[in-house]
Amino acid sequence: MSELNFHLLNECSNKDKYKACPRCKEPILKQDYDNHAAEKFCIPFKNQSIANRCPLCHTDITPGGKIGWEKHYLNDTCPNNPRTNI
Repeated sequence: MSELNFHLLNECSNKDKYKACPRCKEPILKQDYDNHAAEKFCIPFKNQSIANRCPLCHTDITPGGKIGWEKHYLNDTCPNNPRTNI
């Protein structure tokens, strides 16, 4: 699980506003959770040894681990990374 997802579900002062989806394992605002669960459009979670899930664009990043993160944020430039357009 990404550090952002962990933070939102466990450490954030607003953590009571989020609920983890059992399918994709991402934090979903509780007000949106029922629609999210009913739609079943989310991508099922993969083991982190296979892929990481980007919390910004919600795509699976391969390879898993640090190399995948660096590739996604530095080389491929995540489309939802606010630092990409600086």
